[in-house]
Amino acid sequence: MMRYLLLAALALLSGPWAGTALAAETTYRLPSDSAFLLELNLQAVRNSEVGGKILDFAMEKAVEKLAQKGNTSREEALRQVEQIVGFNPLEEVKTIAVSAADYEEPENSLIAVVQLGKTTGNLEGLLLGLPEYQVTEYEGQQIHSAAPDAGQTLYVAFVTDEAGNRRILFSPKREAVTGLIDQAASKAASSEASRDFAIEQAEDRLLSLKTVKLPEDFQEEGPPANIAKILKDATLNIDEADGRVEIKFALVAGNEQQAEQLRQMAQGFIAMLEFAKTANPEDAKLQKISGLVDDAVTTRDGATVKVGLQIPAAEVTALLEEKLKNK
Repeated sequence: MMRYLLLAALALLSGPWAGTALAAETTYRLPSDSAFLLELNLQAVRNSEVGGKILDFAMEKAVEKLAQKGNTSREEALRQVEQIVGFNPLEEVKTIAVSAADYEEPENSLIAVVQLGKTTGNLEGLLLGLPEYQVTEYEGQQIHSAAPDAGQTLYVAFVTDEAGNRRILFSPKREAVTGLIDQAASKAASSEASRDFAIEQAEDRLLSLKTVKLPEDFQEEGPPANIAKILKDATLNIDEADGRVEIKFALVAGNEQQAEQLRQMAQGFIAMLEFAKTANPEDAKLQKISGLVDDAVTTRDGATVKVGLQIPAAEVTALLEEKLKNK
């Protein structure tokens, strides 16, 4: 599922290592082979028109499956989940950040940072019930390890910031967890095996995606493969405010000449859609797609190309409802 979420995004926690909630950026120290970083602001999603619709649907399906397995009602299933983990996930989880070295099998290199409020509920205690559980000390922090699946060990650390907020770090790579702990303690990177990923912060931001390596699907042939040859990294930010969803891309090329190529390609693609729209007025699907990019803005700043467009939240919600009703 992670792979398809990332592909779809490309196609279209505040903490000690990130400064305060008002900081311009959040920085995560990740292994140098990391391909992407995805940060989801669950509280902003929950309070938004579009994000709230997706979250409600996802929760409804998840609780429905739990109810079926437990042979109980959805309300009782949700109550039981809260009793097991010790808190209401929708209220307590603030942000979730995930990263991996590839898109095909992200679970093998997954790194996750879950920002909570003041509690981790029963999660630390529940680890004791997992196979091959162990605990070690690192820089004053406990690193728990267990093997919930045969052949793969998971490392977990629970850290607390100066305000008393809790954070969960976990990965099948111990060095990924220790790297984040080091960053929290303001220690310099211990080797060239790690690098910092910066995510821009905004009050109404629902999702941020930064990638330094495109999925293999984008590198096989045709225009996507040509773009991959000159693209150094790409960022996607999705905000929602004042009844509009804003989608912003930032594409970094190897040099200004290549960036200008990207800008011209983006501008030409928008113009092509507008031409197709006028040439095929009866094509409802084409009219809808073209309408989404009517107000798109493309600019270049040095080697960075920025593309932004705004869509009424009501239109996005209508499209989602149409898609979700068939799920």
